[in-house]
Amino acid sequence: MDNSLPEELKPSKSHVVLSNIEHDVSIQGIDVPEKTIIVHIDPYFPTAYKEGAMKVFLNKELKAGTALIVVRPDQQKEFMRWGKVEDGL
Repeated sequence: MDNSLPEELKPSKSHVVLSNIEHDVSIQGIDVPEKTIIVHIDPYFPTAYKEGAMKVFLNKELKAGTALIVVRPDQQKEFMRWGKVEDGL
């Protein structure tokens, strides 16, 4: 994941916080793919990751083989490695 995100993908605009798993979490007992992005959803904008530039970005990452761990406002965590964001994560 590129650390220099375009303005429309920054949390202040997108209402989504993206982080690399290597730097931010330690998961024990779970096989986590090397290329993984954690997608933290703003509880006031629960569908923000399915809209506009963020949806395009996440679908591009999925297509490139990046796995997504989506942390939704209800604290559910979902793992996605195929499909598209609009498929109802």
